[in-house]
Amino acid sequence: MSVEHLTFDLDSILRELGPFGRFQRKIYTFFSIPFIFAAFFALSYVFTTGVVPHRCLIPECESQNSSEWISFAIPKRFNKTFEQCLRYNSTSMEASCTFDAFNRSDVIRCEEIVFETQEKTIQTEWNLICEENKWKLTIVGTLNVVGQFFCIPIIGIISDRFGRKIALIIGMLGGGIFGTLRAFSQSYPMFLLLEFLDTFCSSGGSNVAYVLSLEYLQPQHRSMGAMVFSIMYPVGMIFIALLANYLQNWRHLLLSLYVPTFIGFFYFWLIPESMRWLHSKGRLDEISKIVHSAAKMNKVELSKETLEMLKIPPRNLETEKVTKSESVLSIFKYKKMFFIVVNCSFCICVNSLVYFGLSLNSVTLAGNKYLNFILSSFVEFPSHVFGYFLLEKAGRRFSICFCTISAGICCVVTELIPTDELQWRFAFYLLGKLLITTSFTIIYVYAAEMFPTCMRNSLIGICSMAGRIGAVIAPQMPLLASFNPSLPLYLFGSLSLAAGITSLGFPETSNAKLPDTIEEVLNLGKQKMIKNSD
Repeated sequence: MSVEHLTFDLDSILRELGPFGRFQRKIYTFFSIPFIFAAFFALSYVFTTGVVPHRCLIPECESQNSSEWISFAIPKRFNKTFEQCLRYNSTSMEASCTFDAFNRSDVIRCEEIVFETQEKTIQTEWNLICEENKWKLTIVGTLNVVGQFFCIPIIGIISDRFGRKIALIIGMLGGGIFGTLRAFSQSYPMFLLLEFLDTFCSSGGSNVAYVLSLEYLQPQHRSMGAMVFSIMYPVGMIFIALLANYLQNWRHLLLSLYVPTFIGFFYFWLIPESMRWLHSKGRLDEISKIVHSAAKMNKVELSKETLEMLKIPPRNLETEKVTKSESVLSIFKYKKMFFIVVNCSFCICVNSLVYFGLSLNSVTLAGNKYLNFILSSFVEFPSHVFGYFLLEKAGRRFSICFCTISAGICCVVTELIPTDELQWRFAFYLLGKLLITTSFTIIYVYAAEMFPTCMRNSLIGICSMAGRIGAVIAPQMPLLASFNPSLPLYLFGSLSLAAGITSLGFPETSNAKLPDTIEEVLNLGKQKMIKNSD
């Protein structure tokens, strides 16, 4: 068969290489590691900035064998916990530790603080205690997200212009360098700067790994691939909590999390470049080397049609060479394409707000904060499995709509349940977390299938950047709760319902080939689905 009668079809080449041979097992293993690191980059601050329980030093009572004296020496807050920086004034100059020795109408500030555990965080390192210093701890999380906000579109452009592999390596090594340096911070401002530079360099890496992995999957295997890769993120979250609990030292924690990321240097040789990206650039020799190497590893003999297909250049390669900025700006020429980008940005923003809002709250719940964080992370495992089966049976559009709306309903129902029904409230809280996690997984699969190869990473980067707006807002929910404790969950619920409804405007992409051009995106939903094949 001559070249004139063939068109380049990467999906058919992937089918010929087999679904899960030695080549696929190797690259998917290395593709999954950046998702674990992504959790390190995004959430290590939860424990490096952790609030260590502390109280005023009461010299006259510290030698007592019991702690009953605390109730009459230190005032309580409105939530029935003891004040951390206030105490009752003594009634006399005598060093007495009795009920009558303290004037409960005279509250004064501490002269000295006692930390109740040996845990070391930046709070204990630089004495960031009391109400006036709370913002110095919360601003770390804000800077973390701001770094992500600026990184994602830049890494997306690098990925689409210079390749997925180089962008992924930049993300892993950049995060590793600045995260390791942060462990040696000599001052609070130095820590803040390195926190920002860490996520500014690293946060786009998981998006690139996601796109790269999906571009190597056959259409019928994308749901399974998305589930497996997404599961790696809560694995990373659990590692953070386990190491934080064991080490009890923020410097040691950062070194333990970030030194392994230097494996990214070896990714120059460990993973291949995206064949879709290479074909869009006309680099046929490199595609041929990857395909022949994969066929050799999988012990597959390539057909004559595939060998001829590897020689076919991208359509109109010479007449359609446009710059990356021109490619992205071209979405404004097409109403459908523009609507998909705006709608996807809104849905990811809502998912991000609700997901992080529910996740960050886990360390403030009663009980052991490490165990709470681990349990909150474990909820994500069944959510990804559920997402896989939902995608397989119900398609993309229904799945994202159902999960987002159901998560919103759970948030509202949680707040409507009486406060004394703790078990039911917690059950709906976890169900809401499960559903929004499922929705979060699905929306990224959906986005990758709705954007063309020539600008896929850039557009996903734009949508993810919008998602970071939700992540910036999430840590501020306690301020909203100070006006009315019910407002955060009602906000989560209403926005989830709105996002679920707008998601119905997306085209269905289940089992469709990944679009390579804007024209193919515009035809999504009009084509017949590709039949599943093993």
